[in-house]
Parts: sequence; C-alpha cells; structure tokens
Amino acid sequence: KLIIIMSRQITRVDKNIIDNSDILIISILIFPTAIFLGFSTIYVHSSYDLINFNTFAYVVKRVLFNSNFLLSLNKDISSLPLSPSLPLCYPPGIYFITKMVSLINDNQLTMHIFIFLLQIITVIFEYLSLRKISNRIISTSFTIFLIFYTASITVVVDTFIQPLLAITLFLLLALKDTNKSKNLLILGTLTGIIFFIRQNVGLFL
Repeated sequence: KLIIIMSRQITRVDKNIIDNSDILIISILIFPTAIFLGFSTIYVHSSYDLINFNTFAYVVKRVLFNSNFLLSLNKDISSLPLSPSLPLCYPPGIYFITKMVSLINDNQLTMHIFIFLLQIITVIFEYLSLRKISNRIISTSFTIFLIFYTASITVVVDTFIQPLLAITLFLLLALKDTNKSKNLLILGTLTGIIFFIRQNVGLFL
C-alpha cells in the first residue's frame, strides 16, 4: 500500500509543483550537473574554449570598451551599429556580459564559474517547466537528458540565453491563465534581454 501511495505521488501532475518532493529532485539533479560541468569549469580542456574567451575578451577590451565602466563605450565605434557586423561578430549582449564579468575578475575561470551558475538556474527552471505539464518521472528524465545534451560552460551566446529561456518558458506556463499587466511586463522584459543577447531567439519569443 505504501508503494502504491508513493507511486501516485511521483506520477501525478500537480500545478502546485514546488513541494518537498520537487525540491529534493531538483537538489539531486544539480549533482550530475556539477559533476558534468565542474571539471570543465576549473580546467580548460580544449583550445576552442580558450579561443572563444580570448576573442570575446579582446573585442571587449580593445574594441568596444576603453575604461573600467560597464556602459562606457569606445567613442571610435560610435558610427558602428550594435548588431552582428564587423568588428561585432555577435549581438551586443554577450559583450556587455563579458565586460560585466571582467569587472569582477578578468580571467576565464571567473567567466566559467559565472556560466556554471547560469547552468544551475537553467536546470532548475527546466525541471519546473516540465512539471507544469508532466509528472515527476517524465520531468526528471527529460531534465537529465537536457543536462547532458545542452549544458555547457563554453563562452558562446547560447550559454547565456539558456537560463532566460527556461525562466520565460516557466512563466509562460505558470501565468497562462492570468492576464495581469505586471506579468506581461516581466515576460516582455525577459524577451527584450534575450533579444539583446540573441536577436533571432528574441524575435521568436
């Protein structure tokens, strides 16, 4: 009888998803994420990661910004649009993020730790989003798949928009039955930030 009760608890779909069982599952899911990404966070194991970081760092330091302030752009690029074009090969958001992290500590380990924390947030909201439409077994299984399929600490645009996408998806599912202006404002703000980092995904949202 106890096994039957536990199985019903695990397999039920409940809109009030944040309870002790879900908190426990999320805590357990963070463990494989830490194992999967932890080594890469501390040890840069490929030249691809180094090239990406050094390219972003060079553009931030030598092209876009010329001071210790986050929003102080180099006046010599004032005639260039902040869009994917030379010398800006990516949307502007990733350069502002790189500059923000470099103000804390200008090295690749700091950037990787920052991305690692973003990936933890992504995992949490991926699971919570899935729990809005499925039971705990399905939600946990798909979240584990997403951890090993999408999680990365590489300094590219996708790693920065993943948590924002996961939060936006969760809010869309959680607020779908409401029509309050503040909810629309929150979703619009998140979509705008995503657009600033990656335009095509922002337009899709």
